[in-house]
Amino acid sequence: MSNPGKPTPTVTATTASSAMNVAASTAPTWRRENTFWNSIYVSIKVAGCLEAILILATNVFLFAVLLSSPKLRGNMRNHLVLSLVVANLIVGVFSSPFAVDYTVRRDWVHGCYFHVVRSLLTVFVQNFVSMWGVVLLALHYLCRLLQYDGPAFLLRLPTMLRRMAPGVYVALPWLVALLLVVPLVFGGLHHYVWVLWTDTKCPMMLSRWAKYTLNVLTYFLPAVLLIVLFVTILFVYRRRVTHFGANALKKMEMGANLVGEGEEVEGPAVHVVLALLTVIFMGPEHLFYVGRFHTLLPMKHAVILGVSVMLLSESLPLVMALVLLFMLADVRTRVVELYCMIPGLPFKRSPPPSSQTTVAPVAFRDLNDD
Repeated sequence: MSNPGKPTPTVTATTASSAMNVAASTAPTWRRENTFWNSIYVSIKVAGCLEAILILATNVFLFAVLLSSPKLRGNMRNHLVLSLVVANLIVGVFSSPFAVDYTVRRDWVHGCYFHVVRSLLTVFVQNFVSMWGVVLLALHYLCRLLQYDGPAFLLRLPTMLRRMAPGVYVALPWLVALLLVVPLVFGGLHHYVWVLWTDTKCPMMLSRWAKYTLNVLTYFLPAVLLIVLFVTILFVYRRRVTHFGANALKKMEMGANLVGEGEEVEGPAVHVVLALLTVIFMGPEHLFYVGRFHTLLPMKHAVILGVSVMLLSESLPLVMALVLLFMLADVRTRVVELYCMIPGLPFKRSPPPSSQTTVAPVAFRDLNDD
């Protein structure tokens, strides 16, 4: 049991490097150098390098594909996807590379201020935006299924404000993260951190109330909403197909401000898979840090479990990009078009005649939905 006269700080971290910072700072020197710790560091090096390269490659490619076509750029759904891509790139740029750097140097050498900024971005902002971004994407799809045009008060707003509404909707997770999550982090810092902060390293250690509040806002609340949206989407889609048929959902003319005008309604598979993967990949990490069961495990088992769940959560940006690239029919079609434009590559199919440019994608989408 902890000494009641001396406060025990609660550490909140969601990246491999943050956990290793804590482990290395509490382990004796001999323990850092033994075979077990060396194998942990090597595992993080290999996994971190692969994750950084693959996350950057897939998400930059997805970003380029979405911006390469005016039709894709004008799609409200793809604006939400772009927001997720930016959040994914935070992991590829700030999280995995510096986790590898820490395991190589066995020390943090990039200064206190950058340590704080990186912790805020990778531990708190990125997780919050990813979870709530998937929630908004699923909610947007449900609105399209229901042909919901958005709140009535938007129709009474001036034209300029109505045009700004979709942008505010897309940027909402980022705004809330900056205005709510970041102040909560600084307000919830444990007073013990002022003893540990140095000129080179400033670990973000939170009080218990701040840790639980941020975990609820960052994971548990959006996870519950995703499960509710997952069930609702399947129920609504089944009813719509029963009453109108699958082909009737292909094209719905919407006058919505938050839904998008004239957007095609794809099948629910991509949204259901994305919601389930987000909950599954990020769940173990948040349960690990909120719960205290890992303190009952032997030290080596607890370290292996902690590193495993962190690497699992950091692989979500890669999996998310692959799901969006291969399961969104219009994005997949655009990838094939870009591939056919590159000379000298094998396995190309002949581009369709100009009179049939709209026929091929529709047939491709029909096969995907079936």
